[in-house]
Amino acid sequence: MATSQQDLGFFDISLKSLLKSFGASPVGLKPPIPPASGTLGERKGPVVMAPVNVDPESKPGEFVLKSLFANFTLLSERKIRIIMAEPLEKPLNKSLQRGEDPQFDQLISTMSSLAEYCLPSILKTLFDWYKRQNGLEDESHEYRPRANTKSKNDEQQKDYLLERRDLAIDFIFSLVLIEVLKQIPLHPLLDGLIQEVVNLAFKHFKYKEGYLGPNTGNMHIVADLYAEVVGVVAQS
Repeated sequence: MATSQQDLGFFDISLKSLLKSFGASPVGLKPPIPPASGTLGERKGPVVMAPVNVDPESKPGEFVLKSLFANFTLLSERKIRIIMAEPLEKPLNKSLQRGEDPQFDQLISTMSSLAEYCLPSILKTLFDWYKRQNGLEDESHEYRPRANTKSKNDEQQKDYLLERRDLAIDFIFSLVLIEVLKQIPLHPLLDGLIQEVVNLAFKHFKYKEGYLGPNTGNMHIVADLYAEVVGVVAQS
C-alpha cells in the first residue's frame, strides 16, 4: 500500500475522530463480512482477497487504513457476486445505489473522512484495486464491451455476464471516487492523479457504436456516475 510517512503522521494526530467515524476501536474492529455465496459457475476473474493481516506493531493510522481496505475489498466482492446472480435486465442502480446498503455507505463515508488526511494514498490504492479487478496490465483503463454479435448464444451470454461484472466494478469505484474526491480542497492532488481520474471518466463517455446488448442501460448509468465524478473534480 502506498501510504507515506507524512500521511501516517496525519492519521495518528486525528486517530480518535477517524475511529469514531469508523464506529470501532483499533482493538475492537469487527471482522470483515465474508462474501455471499454466488452461482458464478465457471466464471473466470479476480478471486476475493483474504483479510489483511496487520502487524501488531503497525502505527494506529496504518492499522485503520489497512483494516478499512480489507473490509472494502470483501464487501465489494460480495456485492459483485450478488449482481452476477441477478437477471441481466435488472439495472445496477437498483442494487448498488446509495442507501441500499447502510454498512457499505458507512464504509464509503469513512473512506471520505480518511481522505482528508491521505487522499493521494487512498486514491492510488483505489486505482490498484480497480486495475486488479479488471485485470489491466497497463494504465489505459480502456473499457471495451465484451460481447461480440457473431458469438454463439452461450458465449454471448457469458460475455454479457462478464460485462455486467465490469460495470458493477465501475459503479462501486465511481461511488467511492465521488466521496473521497470531495476532500481535494483539504488535501490537493498532484495533476497526474487528477488527470488519471478525468481520463478514466471520459473513456466511459464514448458512444459504443453498434452495441445494443442488455447492458446498454447500465453503460449509461455508469457514464452518469463518472460525470458526477468529473463534477466533483471541477468544483474543486
